[in-house]
Amino acid sequence: MEQFKLQVAMEGQGYFFDIYSLGNNKYDIYKETEKVGTILLDGRDHEHCESVDCQI
Repeated sequence: MEQFKLQVAMEGQGYFFDIYSLGNNKYDIYKETEKVGTILLDGRDHEHCESVDCQI
């Protein structure tokens, strides 16, 4: 399973997320052990993505 980490800085705070590939450009996003949501990336337009069960 392909996975990577993502760090986001907002208002002086750092947030870390674990990203897990589900295949077909679909990814689950976790903050520690809690699932935040799932996103679906557009394989042709890399600036477009769609949230499946979360708000981006």
